[in-house]
Amino acid sequence: ELLSDLGFDSVSRTDRDAGQLKRDLERFVEDAADADVAVLYYAGHGIEAGGENWLVPTDADLSALDDAAERLVPLSDVLRRLREVVPVTILLLDACRDNPFPPGVSLKKTPDAEPVPVAAGGLAETRGAAKVTVEAAPEDNLGMVIGFAAEPGRPALDGDGEHSPYAAALLRHLAAMAGEEFGTVMRMVAEEVYLKTGGRQRPWVNESLRRLLYFGEAPDPVSGPEGDILAERRGLLLTIASLPDFERRQVERVAADGGVPVDALFGMLNALGQDIPADPDELEKLLTEQAARLRQIMSERITLKTTDADLARLSALADRAVEEGAYETAVKLRNAAKDRIATLSVAVDQAETDLLARRREFATIYAKAASDNILAYDLPTAAENYGLAFAQLKKVDPQLAASYRIRQAEVLTEYGELSGNVSALKEAVGIADNAVLLARAHGDEMLAARASIRLGLALRVLGIGEGETASLRRSAAILGEALDYFEVHGPQHRTAIALAALGTTLHRLGQRETGTETLEKALAVFDRALALTDKTAQPGLWAGRMNDRGLVLYALGLRQPGVAQLQEALDSYRATLAMRNRDTDPGGWATTLLNMANASSMIAIRGSDAESFVQAADAYRRAMEVFDKGRAPRKWGVAQNNLGIVLKHIGILNRDATAFEASLEAFDAALGVLDSHAQTRNWARTVTNRSSALYEYALLTGRSEPVDEAIGDLEAVLSVLTPGQSPREWAIMRSSLGRALLLKGKRDADMSVVEAAHDVLVEALRMQSDGPMTDDRAATLGRLGEALVELGRLQSEHALIRQGRAALLDAGRFFEEAGEAADAARMAGLVAAADRLLGRTGGPRPDMAEFDGKNAEPEDAGR
Repeated sequence: ELLSDLGFDSVSRTDRDAGQLKRDLERFVEDAADADVAVLYYAGHGIEAGGENWLVPTDADLSALDDAAERLVPLSDVLRRLREVVPVTILLLDACRDNPFPPGVSLKKTPDAEPVPVAAGGLAETRGAAKVTVEAAPEDNLGMVIGFAAEPGRPALDGDGEHSPYAAALLRHLAAMAGEEFGTVMRMVAEEVYLKTGGRQRPWVNESLRRLLYFGEAPDPVSGPEGDILAERRGLLLTIASLPDFERRQVERVAADGGVPVDALFGMLNALGQDIPADPDELEKLLTEQAARLRQIMSERITLKTTDADLARLSALADRAVEEGAYETAVKLRNAAKDRIATLSVAVDQAETDLLARRREFATIYAKAASDNILAYDLPTAAENYGLAFAQLKKVDPQLAASYRIRQAEVLTEYGELSGNVSALKEAVGIADNAVLLARAHGDEMLAARASIRLGLALRVLGIGEGETASLRRSAAILGEALDYFEVHGPQHRTAIALAALGTTLHRLGQRETGTETLEKALAVFDRALALTDKTAQPGLWAGRMNDRGLVLYALGLRQPGVAQLQEALDSYRATLAMRNRDTDPGGWATTLLNMANASSMIAIRGSDAESFVQAADAYRRAMEVFDKGRAPRKWGVAQNNLGIVLKHIGILNRDATAFEASLEAFDAALGVLDSHAQTRNWARTVTNRSSALYEYALLTGRSEPVDEAIGDLEAVLSVLTPGQSPREWAIMRSSLGRALLLKGKRDADMSVVEAAHDVLVEALRMQSDGPMTDDRAATLGRLGEALVELGRLQSEHALIRQGRAALLDAGRFFEEAGEAADAARMAGLVAAADRLLGRTGGPRPDMAEFDGKNAEPEDAGR
C-alpha cells in the first residue's frame, strides 16, 4: 500500500510454492521493463550455498536440495534479468524465519551437479549474511541497492507487533523519499531498526548506484506535532548513522546499564551538538549523568495524569517525542502544555510539586458532590462521596481525612435513622471509630474528641434501631469522655454539643428503664446545654436542644401522676416551634409538630378531652405531609402509629366504631413501613398499640374476633422482643397480653384462660416493681386485681376476691391522685363489683369490668 502511494505499480503475493513464485517473478520482470525503478521486497526463508542465494518456496523440503534449480528460486537470476530491463533495481530482503533445513545439509543445483554445503550463516539466521553477486550491467543501467534486514553475522528479530522491526522502519521512512536521496532514507531505516531493537539488530545495505537516487511522488507529509517529531527523529537517525562506532557502542552500553531507551540517550547526546567531549572517559561520565537524569525524568513522568483532553494529547505527544529523542519538539509541546495549564488555572503548579494540593482539590470536589447529594436527599451517595474524599487524603493529610470520615459517619447515621437501615448504622459506627483512631494516631486530641461525639451519636441511633441497651450504654460512656475533654479544653460550643448528644442518649436509656433517675440526669444535661447556647446567635441549635428537653419532660410525664410535666413538655415544644419554619426547616418543623401532638394527646388521655384528641390527629396528619414514607419511612410510620392511638381514644370517648376502624387502618399503614428486624422497637410498639385498639373495638362491638387477633399480635411481639432489650416496654406488652387474655377468659367463662392472664400479669408486675408507682404499674396492678376477682368468682374463693379488691383499691388511689378521673372511676366500679361478690352490698354482679387499663404510650418521634 505504501509503495502504491509512492507512485509504484504494486502487486502483492503471499505463500507461494516453487511454480507460483517463479511465475510471479517472471511477470514482475516483464512488468518492470518500462519502469524507471523496480522494488522487490521479499519476506520469507532464504539460504546461501556455493555463492548463490536461494529463495525457499512454501513447498520446499529436503528433496528440493537435490534439484535446487527446479525446486528453489536463485536470486541472482532475478537480479540479472531486472538489471537488463530496468535502470534501477532495489531488493529488500526480510528473510527473518529460521532455516527450514537441518544443519550440515548440501545442495545440488541440478541432480547431476556436485553438492555444495548450505551456509550455516545463511539468510535464515543472519538475514542476508551472504553477499549477493550479479553479472555486469548494461551501460544504461544506473545500479542496484540490496537491503538486508540485519548485518552479516547478526540475527534479526520478528518483533512483537503487526510488523517486524525492519518492515515497521520501512513503512515509517520510505515516505521520506520525496526530496530525500534514497541512500539517506535507507540509513534512516537502518538506524530506526537499530534503535527500536536496542542495538540488537542493524540492517545492512549493499549499494552500487552510480547516481544519487530520488523519488518524486510521496504521500501527504505528516503535519502538526507528529510531523515535527518525525522530522526531528529522521535528523537524529542520520546523525547516529554518522557517529563513530566506538561512540555508538559506548551509548548502547550506558543506556543498557542505566535502564533507559538507547534512542532517548542518543537524543540527549545529539542535543549537546558540538559540546560532546572527545575524551572517552569524559564522554562516559557525561552519558552516565544524562542516563540518570533521563531515568528520573521518565519515572516522574509516570505520575503526571490529567483529565483534560488537550493536556492529555500534548503530554502524550511530548512523551513520545522524548522516547524518539526529538527533544526540541518535546520542549515545544511542553511549552504548549504549560500554556494550556495557564488557561485552565493559574493556581495549578506542576503535578510533581503539587500532589497534596491536587489531592485536597479532588477531596473538595468529592465533598461538594456529597453536599449536593444531601440537598437532593440522596444520603447513601453523599456518604460514598465523603468516603472518596477520605480516600484521597488518608495517606497525605490524616487530619483532614479524619474530618471527612466524621462527615461520612454523620450522613450514614442520618440515613440509617431515617430509613431504619441497621447495616448503614453499623457502617457509620465503624467509620466513626476509624476517625477516632486516625485523629489519635496523628496526636490531634481535639479532633479525636469530635470524632468521639460522632461515634457516640451513631451508637445511640444503632441502639435505638436494634433495640439493644448495650449500644446506648457505650454511647453514653464515649460521649461522657468527650464532654470531659471539652469542659477542660473548650471551646464552649463543643461542650454544648457534647452535652446535647449525651442528653439525647440518656433520654433513650431512661425510656428503657422503669425508674426516672436516668431521665432526670438527661433533663439536667439539657438544661446545661441550653445555658451554653445563645438563642439569638444560634437559633437552630437552641431550638433543637429545647425540643430534646421537651422529649425528656414528656418521658418523665408518662412516669408521673397528673399532667404538670406533660404540660411543661408541651411548653418546650411550643418554644421550639416558634423558632422553626416549615419552608426553611420542614423536617424540624414537622418533628416538633409530632412531639406537640404526642404531648397533647397524652394530656387529652388523662383528661378525657375529645377536642384535644382531634387537634392531635390533625397535627399528625400535617406532619406526615413533610415526612412522607418514601424519604422518611421510620418517622412516617411512627406518626401513623401515634395517629392510630389518638383515633383509638376518640373511639373510646365517643363510643364510635368508625374511629376504631380508622385507628386500625393507621396502625396497618405504620406496620407497612416498620420492619420487625430493622426497627424492632417501633414495630413492637405499633403492634402493641394495634392490639389495644382491637381490645377496645371488641369491648364496644361485643365481637370475639378482635380480641383473638389482639392476643395473636401480642404473642408475636413477645416472641421477638426480649426483657433485656427494654424491660419497661416488655412489661407493658405483657400487661396488654394479660388484659386481652382476661377479656377472652371472662367472655368464654374459661378459667384456664383467666389463670393464664393472671400469670402473665404477675410476671409483668414483677418487672415494674422497682421505684415509685407509675401509670404503667398502676394499670398492670388494676388488671391483676380484676383477674384475681374473676378467679375468686369462678372458684368461689373469697380470699382471691379480697386480694383482687386490694389491688384495685391501690391502683384507684394512684389514678385519683394523678388526676386521671376516668381510670379512677373504672377502678371504683371494679371495687364495687368485688364488694357485691363478697356480699358487702346488694345489686347484681356485673358480667365484665369495663376498665381497660393504660395503653402503651405514643412514640416520641425523636428529633
